[in-house]
Amino acid sequence: KEDQAVLDLKSRVNFYEAAVTFVSTIHKAVTTIESLLRSKTTTDVVEAIDFLVAAFPFQMEVAQQSVRKMLLLVWSKEASIKESAADAFRIIFLSPLDADKSKAVMAVTSTRLCELAK
Repeated sequence: KEDQAVLDLKSRVNFYEAAVTFVSTIHKAVTTIESLLRSKTTTDVVEAIDFLVAAFPFQMEVAQQSVRKMLLLVWSKEASIKESAADAFRIIFLSPLDADKSKAVMAVTSTRLCELAK
């Protein structure tokens, strides 16, 4: 019984170590991705936007900060970048309202929009 408890604890430690490594890797990736938002290559920028849309729901501060920086791309001269940025903000901030118009979802959406304005 004691051996099983030790194995369970070791398993938990391994899980938490993997989680810390994952978060650290994502932080580094977001930093790199954020620099791609300023790339002169359209596909780099569009792919960076797509990555940030995928990372945003995990509520990592670094991804949320990068999404704020992405807001400037809505005024890009390049049509595909402008469209991708606008779509990204629609997905992140407004699409939850399409699926569920409950007060809780509306509150979360309004909070996210207020955070964006900070």
